[in-house]
Amino acid sequence: AGLRVSPRVVLSPSFKPTIAAAVARVPGGPSVSLTPRSALVLEGDIILRALTLDGALRVLASPGAKVIIDGLRVVNEGWRLRELTPEEESGPPTPEVERLRGYALEVGQERVLRFEQPGVYTVRE
Repeated sequence: AGLRVSPRVVLSPSFKPTIAAAVARVPGGPSVSLTPRSALVLEGDIILRALTLDGALRVLASPGAKVIIDGLRVVNEGWRLRELTPEEESGPPTPEVERLRGYALEVGQERVLRFEQPGVYTVRE
């Protein structure tokens, strides 16, 4: 049957302290594009103006750092959802959360952008 997937997006509390803050941090609207197999993790003060993602991307902004993504294109292997085999679904050593979901997340290739020093950073590529 296969797994139907859509983009996986993780927004940390530091990215979205409120819903209004989260909406304001994605002013790019249609300029932000994620394929169904994409995974995006955002942590900290990040603005998404223009992003094309086909794979996996983590953007980590430490306190005091503001990151503006404005024209970034990322293509990589990304993360994969793998259906569990009948043997894996039947019990240990498969973690319970995976047995409940029916799949395992396999982290393959990903791009990590880490900003640890205070300042304003614009990412264009």
